[in-house]
Amino acid sequence: MSADAEDLWRFAVALHARSGVETACLALQDEAGVDVPLLLFAAWAASHRGATVDRSLLEALDQRIGPWRESVIRPLRTVRRTMKSSQPPHRDLDKAAAELRSRIKTVELEAERLSLDALALHAKLPPGQTGTRASVLAALRAAVELAGAGLSESWRDRHLATIAEAVPSTEDSPSL
Repeated sequence: MSADAEDLWRFAVALHARSGVETACLALQDEAGVDVPLLLFAAWAASHRGATVDRSLLEALDQRIGPWRESVIRPLRTVRRTMKSSQPPHRDLDKAAAELRSRIKTVELEAERLSLDALALHAKLPPGQTGTRASVLAALRAAVELAGAGLSESWRDRHLATIAEAVPSTEDSPSL
């Protein structure tokens, strides 16, 4: 794995764990079809590489990771979510079904990590630059616009602000 891929993974895990970010990411994913790994990549690229993350960059990257998302990540997510609301084939199998669902969630997260790794490898961004909150917000907007969903601006901006405000600057957290 490349140093960029490892840096992006640490950033994504830390950002996702911050207050409100998981909820915002899931809302954007479920309501607008936003690809969360691409969204997290956009925040990282803007904040930790100083990259200008626009729609054309994200479209090019999405063409490379889209087939993986559609053929691997989304089916795993569908199975996991279906299992959450479904009864196992026998009531004595509740624990075993919960353990299986947990393993599927782990595999889904591993598949998302591979997506992040691929984004870092394909983007080949130069290290050492930092971006502004405004550039992070612009990158996040570009990622949401790529999904093409007709969202109310206030709903979109509320979730994007939650994520952008949670992005640590490299001065705040050198390990991210």
